[in-house]
Amino acid sequence: MRCFILLALFFMTSLSQQTGATHSKSSTDANAGADKYPTINVHLPEPPDAADKQLLTDAQKWSRRALVDAENEVRKERAFLANTLATVAAQEGALTQIAESSLNNAVSS
Repeated sequence: MRCFILLALFFMTSLSQQTGATHSKSSTDANAGADKYPTINVHLPEPPDAADKQLLTDAQKWSRRALVDAENEVRKERAFLANTLATVAAQEGALTQIAESSLNNAVSS
């Protein structure tokens, strides 16, 4: 591939040198050296799917971040519910003991 590019550049340079003599002598100072040193303007377009791939990559990153955030939120809610239920169970046990002792005191009196 590199050989092809070098060959194409050589061909264009030699072609430019052959046609360079036809330029008029009234060229500006900026174009004065154009006959000595030919310029090749090569544009290589990016593949059209590069922007699409970037959008998909960004969307995947956003989706992963949203999933991680949702998982963290679920973990926090589960921990909160577990603590709340443990507190409620402990209070229920304490109330049960108070009620039983009150009932025993009332029956024995």
